[in-house]
Amino acid sequence: MRINYDLPELRAFLTVARLRNFGRTAAALNLSPSAISRRISELEQALNVQLLERTTRSVVLTAAGRALVAEVAPLLEKMDQGLNAIVDEARGKGGWLDVGCVTTVAFSIAPGVADRFRRAYPDMHLRFHDDTGKRVTESVMVGGVAFAVNTLLQPPSELLAEHLLDDPYVLVLPRDHPCASLDAFPWADLSDLPRGGVPLVALKQSSANRKEMDAALEQAGVDAPWSDEVEHLSTMLGFLRAGGVAAVMPRLALLACADWGLSHVRLCDPAIHRRIGLIRRKDLVLSEPARRLWDLFAEELRTHAAP
Repeated sequence: MRINYDLPELRAFLTVARLRNFGRTAAALNLSPSAISRRISELEQALNVQLLERTTRSVVLTAAGRALVAEVAPLLEKMDQGLNAIVDEARGKGGWLDVGCVTTVAFSIAPGVADRFRRAYPDMHLRFHDDTGKRVTESVMVGGVAFAVNTLLQPPSELLAEHLLDDPYVLVLPRDHPCASLDAFPWADLSDLPRGGVPLVALKQSSANRKEMDAALEQAGVDAPWSDEVEHLSTMLGFLRAGGVAAVMPRLALLACADWGLSHVRLCDPAIHRRIGLIRRKDLVLSEPARRLWDLFAEELRTHAAP
Protein backbone atom coordinates (compact mmCIF):
# COMPACT_ATOMS: atom_id res chain seq x y z
CA MET A 1 0.00 0.00 0.00
CA ARG A 2 1.36 3.39 -0.99
CA ILE A 3 1.16 6.12 1.68
CA ASN A 4 0.53 9.59 0.33
CA TYR A 5 3.14 11.80 1.97
CA ASP A 6 5.48 14.58 0.83
CA LEU A 7 9.23 14.86 1.29
CA PRO A 8 8.96 18.36 2.88
CA GLU A 9 6.72 16.84 5.57
CA LEU A 10 9.36 14.22 6.37
CA ARG A 11 12.11 16.84 6.49
CA ALA A 12 10.04 18.99 8.84
CA PHE A 13 9.42 16.05 11.15
CA LEU A 14 13.06 14.92 11.20
CA THR A 15 14.23 18.46 11.94
CA VAL A 16 11.72 18.77 14.84
CA ALA A 17 12.89 15.39 16.12
CA ARG A 18 16.48 16.62 16.08
CA LEU A 19 15.93 20.11 17.51
CA ARG A 20 12.94 19.27 19.77
CA ASN A 21 11.58 22.76 19.21
CA PHE A 22 9.13 24.15 16.64
CA GLY A 23 10.59 27.65 16.72
CA ARG A 24 14.15 26.52 16.04
CA THR A 25 12.88 24.13 13.35
CA ALA A 26 10.99 26.96 11.65
CA ALA A 27 14.15 29.10 11.65
CA ALA A 28 16.28 26.23 10.31
CA LEU A 29 13.87 25.56 7.43
CA ASN A 30 13.04 29.24 6.83
CA LEU A 31 9.35 28.65 7.54
CA SER A 32 6.85 29.87 10.12
CA PRO A 33 6.11 27.73 13.22
CA SER A 34 2.53 27.32 12.01
CA ALA A 35 3.78 25.96 8.66
CA ILE A 36 5.96 23.44 10.50
CA SER A 37 3.03 22.39 12.69
CA ARG A 38 0.83 21.99 9.61
CA ARG A 39 3.38 19.76 7.87
CA ILE A 40 3.73 17.53 10.93
CA SER A 41 -0.05 17.22 11.20
CA GLU A 42 -0.35 16.32 7.51
CA LEU A 43 2.33 13.65 7.90
CA GLU A 44 0.57 12.19 10.94
CA GLN A 45 -2.71 12.10 9.02
CA ALA A 46 -1.06 10.36 6.07
CA LEU A 47 0.48 7.73 8.35
CA ASN A 48 -2.55 7.59 10.66
CA VAL A 49 -0.30 7.65 13.72
CA GLN A 50 0.78 10.27 16.25
CA LEU A 51 4.47 11.08 15.95
CA LEU A 52 4.92 13.84 18.56
CA GLU A 53 3.64 14.65 22.03
CA ARG A 54 3.33 18.44 22.09
CA THR A 55 3.34 20.53 25.26
CA THR A 56 3.87 24.21 25.79
CA ARG A 57 7.47 23.60 26.81
CA SER A 58 8.70 20.52 25.01
CA VAL A 59 8.34 18.17 22.08
CA VAL A 60 8.52 14.45 22.81
CA LEU A 61 8.65 11.67 20.23
CA THR A 62 6.10 8.89 20.47
CA ALA A 63 7.14 5.27 19.91
CA ALA A 64 5.99 5.60 16.30
CA GLY A 65 7.98 8.83 15.97
CA ARG A 66 11.14 7.20 17.30
CA ALA A 67 10.69 4.27 14.92
CA LEU A 68 10.18 6.63 11.98
CA VAL A 69 13.37 8.54 12.80
CA ALA A 70 15.34 5.29 13.05
CA GLU A 71 14.08 4.04 9.69
CA VAL A 72 13.87 7.19 7.61
CA ALA A 73 16.70 9.46 8.81
CA PRO A 74 19.53 7.25 7.44
CA LEU A 75 17.70 6.79 4.14
CA LEU A 76 17.11 10.50 3.68
CA GLU A 77 20.72 11.27 4.57
CA LYS A 78 21.93 8.72 2.02
CA MET A 79 19.61 10.16 -0.61
CA ASP A 80 20.91 13.68 0.07
CA GLN A 81 24.50 12.45 -0.18
CA GLY A 82 23.72 10.74 -3.48
CA LEU A 83 22.04 13.82 -4.93
CA ASN A 84 24.91 16.05 -3.80
CA ALA A 85 27.41 13.65 -5.36
CA ILE A 86 25.50 13.75 -8.66
CA VAL A 87 25.45 17.56 -8.62
CA ASP A 88 29.16 17.72 -7.74
CA GLU A 89 30.01 15.28 -10.55
CA ALA A 90 27.98 17.31 -13.05
CA ARG A 91 29.96 20.40 -12.01
CA GLY A 92 33.32 18.63 -12.08
CA LYS A 93 33.86 18.55 -8.33
CA GLY A 94 34.29 14.79 -8.11
CA GLY A 95 33.25 11.46 -9.59
CA TRP A 96 34.11 9.81 -12.89
CA LEU A 97 33.84 10.89 -16.50
CA ASP A 98 33.71 8.07 -19.08
CA VAL A 99 34.92 8.85 -22.58
CA GLY A 100 35.45 6.61 -25.60
CA CYS A 101 38.58 6.82 -27.71
CA VAL A 102 39.78 4.93 -30.77
CA THR A 103 43.07 3.25 -29.81
CA THR A 104 45.40 5.26 -32.04
CA VAL A 105 44.11 8.55 -30.62
CA ALA A 106 44.23 7.20 -27.07
CA PHE A 107 47.88 6.33 -27.62
CA SER A 108 48.92 9.58 -29.26
CA ILE A 109 47.01 12.58 -27.91
CA ALA A 110 44.78 11.44 -25.04
CA PRO A 111 47.53 11.71 -22.37
CA GLY A 112 48.17 15.38 -23.13
CA VAL A 113 44.46 16.21 -23.28
CA ALA A 114 43.87 14.38 -19.99
CA ASP A 115 46.63 16.41 -18.33
CA ARG A 116 45.03 19.69 -19.43
CA PHE A 117 41.62 18.49 -18.24
CA ARG A 118 42.94 17.56 -14.79
CA ARG A 119 44.32 21.06 -14.32
CA ALA A 120 40.78 22.41 -14.77
CA TYR A 121 39.03 19.63 -12.82
CA PRO A 122 41.55 18.19 -10.33
CA ASP A 123 38.88 16.31 -8.37
CA MET A 124 37.48 14.39 -11.36
CA HIS A 125 38.65 10.99 -12.56
CA LEU A 126 38.75 10.01 -16.23
CA ARG A 127 37.90 6.53 -17.47
CA PHE A 128 39.00 5.97 -21.08
CA HIS A 129 37.23 3.25 -23.06
CA ASP A 130 39.93 2.80 -25.70
CA ASP A 131 39.00 0.27 -28.35
CA THR A 132 38.27 -0.26 -32.03
CA GLY A 133 36.12 2.27 -33.84
CA LYS A 134 33.16 -0.11 -33.96
CA ARG A 135 33.20 -0.82 -30.24
CA VAL A 136 33.71 2.84 -29.38
CA THR A 137 30.63 3.72 -31.43
CA GLU A 138 28.64 1.03 -29.63
CA SER A 139 29.69 2.48 -26.25
CA VAL A 140 28.35 5.88 -27.29
CA MET A 141 25.10 4.39 -28.59
CA VAL A 142 24.30 2.56 -25.33
CA GLY A 143 25.31 5.52 -23.14
CA GLY A 144 28.38 3.84 -21.69
CA VAL A 145 30.44 6.96 -22.38
CA ALA A 146 29.56 10.66 -22.50
CA PHE A 147 31.15 11.01 -25.95
CA ALA A 148 34.00 9.58 -27.98
CA VAL A 149 36.89 10.45 -30.26
CA ASN A 150 36.48 8.12 -33.20
CA THR A 151 36.86 7.44 -36.88
CA LEU A 152 33.91 8.78 -38.84
CA LEU A 153 33.10 6.11 -41.40
CA GLN A 154 29.30 6.07 -41.36
CA PRO A 155 28.11 7.40 -37.96
CA PRO A 156 24.59 6.23 -37.07
CA SER A 157 21.89 8.86 -37.55
CA GLU A 158 21.30 8.94 -33.78
CA LEU A 159 24.75 10.42 -33.25
CA LEU A 160 25.99 13.97 -33.59
CA ALA A 161 29.39 13.95 -35.30
CA GLU A 162 31.92 16.79 -35.53
CA HIS A 163 34.58 16.17 -38.18
CA LEU A 164 37.92 17.63 -37.08
CA LEU A 165 40.78 15.95 -38.89
CA ASP A 166 41.68 14.01 -42.04
CA ASP A 167 44.40 11.66 -40.83
CA PRO A 168 46.49 10.28 -43.73
CA TYR A 169 47.95 6.80 -43.80
CA VAL A 170 51.74 6.92 -44.02
CA LEU A 171 54.58 4.47 -44.48
CA VAL A 172 56.60 4.09 -41.28
CA LEU A 173 60.23 3.03 -41.67
CA PRO A 174 63.45 2.88 -39.66
CA ARG A 175 65.11 6.27 -39.94
CA ASP A 176 68.20 4.80 -41.65
CA HIS A 177 66.22 3.05 -44.40
CA PRO A 178 67.03 4.41 -47.91
CA CYS A 179 63.34 5.18 -48.58
CA ALA A 180 62.94 7.21 -45.38
CA SER A 181 64.15 10.36 -47.16
CA LEU A 182 61.59 10.17 -49.97
CA ASP A 183 58.88 12.80 -50.25
CA ALA A 184 56.23 10.27 -51.25
CA PHE A 185 55.94 6.53 -51.81
CA PRO A 186 53.41 4.85 -54.18
CA TRP A 187 51.20 2.17 -52.67
CA ALA A 188 51.97 -0.11 -55.61
CA ASP A 189 55.67 -0.13 -54.65
CA LEU A 190 55.09 -1.29 -51.08
CA SER A 191 55.33 -4.92 -52.14
CA ASP A 192 59.02 -4.28 -52.97
CA LEU A 193 59.85 -3.74 -49.27
CA PRO A 194 59.53 -7.40 -48.15
CA ARG A 195 61.56 -8.48 -51.18
CA GLY A 196 64.25 -6.10 -49.95
CA GLY A 197 64.31 -7.71 -46.52
CA VAL A 198 61.91 -5.34 -44.71
CA PRO A 199 58.63 -7.05 -43.73
CA LEU A 200 55.55 -4.85 -44.07
CA VAL A 201 53.35 -5.26 -41.00
CA ALA A 202 49.62 -4.61 -41.23
CA LEU A 203 46.62 -4.79 -38.94
CA LYS A 204 44.35 -7.77 -39.54
CA GLN A 205 41.36 -7.52 -41.88
CA SER A 206 39.02 -7.18 -38.89
CA SER A 207 40.46 -3.69 -38.29
CA ALA A 208 38.42 -0.75 -39.57
CA ASN A 209 41.68 0.92 -40.68
CA ARG A 210 42.64 -2.12 -42.72
CA LYS A 211 39.19 -2.40 -44.31
CA GLU A 212 39.31 1.28 -45.27
CA MET A 213 42.75 0.93 -46.87
CA ASP A 214 41.91 -2.31 -48.71
CA ALA A 215 38.70 -0.82 -50.12
CA ALA A 216 40.51 2.29 -51.38
CA LEU A 217 43.31 0.19 -52.92
CA GLU A 218 40.83 -2.11 -54.65
CA GLN A 219 39.01 0.87 -56.08
CA ALA A 220 42.35 2.24 -57.38
CA GLY A 221 43.31 -1.14 -58.87
CA VAL A 222 46.30 -1.61 -56.53
CA ASP A 223 47.03 -5.02 -55.02
CA ALA A 224 47.17 -5.09 -51.20
CA PRO A 225 50.89 -5.25 -50.28
CA TRP A 226 50.80 -6.79 -46.78
CA SER A 227 53.24 -9.49 -45.67
CA ASP A 228 52.69 -9.84 -41.90
CA GLU A 229 49.56 -9.14 -39.83
CA VAL A 230 48.90 -8.31 -36.18
CA GLU A 231 45.67 -7.94 -34.23
CA HIS A 232 46.35 -4.79 -32.21
CA LEU A 233 48.08 -1.46 -32.72
CA SER A 234 50.18 -2.03 -29.59
CA THR A 235 51.71 -5.12 -31.23
CA MET A 236 52.49 -3.18 -34.40
CA LEU A 237 54.15 -0.45 -32.36
CA GLY A 238 56.21 -3.09 -30.57
CA PHE A 239 57.49 -4.43 -33.90
CA LEU A 240 58.34 -0.93 -35.08
CA ARG A 241 60.17 -0.06 -31.89
CA ALA A 242 62.20 -3.27 -32.10
CA GLY A 243 63.28 -2.23 -35.60
CA GLY A 244 63.76 -4.00 -38.91
CA VAL A 245 60.15 -3.73 -40.13
CA ALA A 246 57.93 -1.22 -41.90
CA ALA A 247 54.24 -0.53 -41.39
CA VAL A 248 51.38 1.53 -42.74
CA MET A 249 49.71 3.54 -39.98
CA PRO A 250 47.61 6.63 -39.47
CA ARG A 251 49.96 9.60 -39.10
CA LEU A 252 48.32 10.61 -35.82
CA ALA A 253 49.48 7.38 -34.16
CA LEU A 254 53.13 8.43 -34.55
CA LEU A 255 52.95 11.49 -32.30
CA ALA A 256 54.05 9.50 -29.27
CA CYS A 257 56.90 7.76 -31.17
CA ALA A 258 59.17 10.74 -31.86
CA ASP A 259 62.18 9.20 -30.07
CA TRP A 260 61.85 5.70 -31.51
CA GLY A 261 64.16 6.21 -34.49
CA LEU A 262 61.32 6.11 -37.01
CA SER A 263 60.50 8.17 -40.09
CA HIS A 264 57.29 8.37 -42.06
CA VAL A 265 56.72 8.93 -45.76
CA ARG A 266 53.55 10.15 -47.42
CA LEU A 267 51.77 7.42 -49.41
CA CYS A 268 50.40 8.32 -52.82
CA ASP A 269 48.55 6.92 -55.81
CA PRO A 270 46.07 6.89 -54.17
CA ALA A 271 46.18 9.19 -51.13
CA ILE A 272 44.13 7.53 -48.40
CA HIS A 273 43.07 9.08 -45.12
CA ARG A 274 40.64 8.40 -42.31
CA ARG A 275 38.22 10.98 -40.93
CA ILE A 276 38.62 11.67 -37.21
CA GLY A 277 36.14 13.54 -35.05
CA LEU A 278 33.95 13.60 -31.97
CA ILE A 279 30.66 11.79 -31.60
CA ARG A 280 27.88 11.84 -29.01
CA ARG A 281 24.23 10.96 -28.82
CA LYS A 282 21.90 13.70 -30.08
CA ASP A 283 19.44 13.16 -27.23
CA LEU A 284 21.97 13.62 -24.41
CA VAL A 285 23.34 16.90 -23.06
CA LEU A 286 26.99 16.96 -22.01
CA SER A 287 27.80 17.94 -18.45
CA GLU A 288 30.06 20.93 -17.83
CA PRO A 289 33.26 18.83 -17.46
CA ALA A 290 32.32 16.59 -20.41
CA ARG A 291 31.81 19.68 -22.58
CA ARG A 292 35.23 20.96 -21.50
CA LEU A 293 36.90 17.64 -22.35
CA TRP A 294 35.11 17.63 -25.74
CA ASP A 295 36.50 21.12 -26.45
CA LEU A 296 40.03 20.10 -25.39
CA PHE A 297 40.01 17.13 -27.76
CA ALA A 298 38.66 19.33 -30.54
CA GLU A 299 41.40 21.92 -29.99
CA GLU A 300 44.12 19.27 -29.96
CA LEU A 301 42.87 17.47 -33.07
CA ARG A 302 42.64 20.73 -35.02
CA THR A 303 46.32 21.43 -34.32
CA HIS A 304 47.23 18.25 -36.20
CA ALA A 305 45.05 18.88 -39.23
CA ALA A 306 46.95 19.09 -42.51
CA PRO A 307 47.40 22.68 -43.79
